[in-house]
Amino acid sequence: IAYAGSRRYLAAAQRKVGVTVEGYARLAAIPRHVTAGRKVLFRGSVGTLGAILGRGKLVELQVKGGGIRRFRTIRQAFRTDPRGRWSLRYGFDRFYKRPTRFRFRLKISREGGWPYLAPSVSRSRTLQVVPRRERHGGSR
Repeated sequence: IAYAGSRRYLAAAQRKVGVTVEGYARLAAIPRHVTAGRKVLFRGSVGTLGAILGRGKLVELQVKGGGIRRFRTIRQAFRTDPRGRWSLRYGFDRFYKRPTRFRFRLKISREGGWPYLAPSVSRSRTLQVVPRRERHGGSR
């Protein structure tokens, strides 16, 4: 940064300034509840803030809860589209016997060509998986 000065103020010497900027990660609202055996569509976006994504940005959908103490990546990392948008359909197994709460977030890691040094994570979203109702067969 440098200041050339004016009639009133002296010039300031040029100095380098380092600035760390994080990209942003968004995880769109998801349903509050899902029945075991059903699927949920997760969607969101990554803030490019001028970065050219080309093939898209590598991101991870992560989950915590239901016995998982730390955030873990679901499946594997995947790419956004060139505009930073993404979607992922995820199915929940049928085995849940009681309501189970999970927290989901999107994680953006450092990558070559990505201008931001610090990893970013989205705000977490909570979803509860509720057991399927037992169907009791019987004669009419």
